[in-house]
Amino acid sequence: MNIDKAIELALDNIRKEGLTDIFTTPFEVSLLKNEHFRVLLSDQIKARINSNSLAGLKVYPISTSFFPKRMPMISVVPR
Repeated sequence: MNIDKAIELALDNIRKEGLTDIFTTPFEVSLLKNEHFRVLLSDQIKARINSNSLAGLKVYPISTSFFPKRMPMISVVPR
C-alpha cells in the first residue's frame, strides 16, 4: 500500500468512526467532509511522515490524559 492510499484510508476511518469512543466527536472531524481541507491535511501528513523523524511528526510525550468524570449516583429516598 502506498502512503497516499494509507492516508486516505486513515482519514476515511476518522470521518466514519471518530477519534475515540470515550468523548463526543469534535467538530474538527466534520472538516474532513471538505475536499480542499482533506487535500491540505493529506499533504501535511505526507510531508511529516516523509521527514523520517519524530520531531518532523511533531509527536511529543503526553503527561496527562483527561477522562470524563462519572456522574455521581444520587439516590432519592421517597418520604
